[in-house]
Amino acid sequence: MLRHILLVATMATTGTAGAWTSMYDMVASDPIISTAGGKFATRPPAPWQADDPADSLYRAGREQLNRGDYRRATRTFERIVDRYPKSTYAGDALYWQAYSLYRIGERSELREAVRLLDRQRTEYPRAATRGDADALGVRVKGALARGGDPGAA
Repeated sequence: MLRHILLVATMATTGTAGAWTSMYDMVASDPIISTAGGKFATRPPAPWQADDPADSLYRAGREQLNRGDYRRATRTFERIVDRYPKSTYAGDALYWQAYSLYRIGERSELREAVRLLDRQRTEYPRAATRGDADALGVRVKGALARGGDPGAA
């Protein structure tokens, strides 16, 4: 709660949303981030389907993401969808893969994150992270727009 108060106070004193970028890492440890684009999850929940064949991959991806190893987490969550497309974890793995790419922040990764969120919307509309994906999509497109990407609007 204190981190959120600090974020709001900093934004109020600077008068710009630019404070978000400088304060982002302070609140990145929170499981849900609230932004102008809405709230989105920043930490995967604990595994919930032990008998799912993708459970061990999900556990590994979750651990990598929580450690900040975003490139490795991206590959791990991608393997879930590729190997086990009918897994309970598959739809959410697309979200966590997109989130990892967003945290890497390079233009090509951001474009791929948008593609993955669109894929989740069409292939896994009942994924638990579906609502989070819309808010994350706004953030990703905003990052692309700030980087001068003409297709981000």
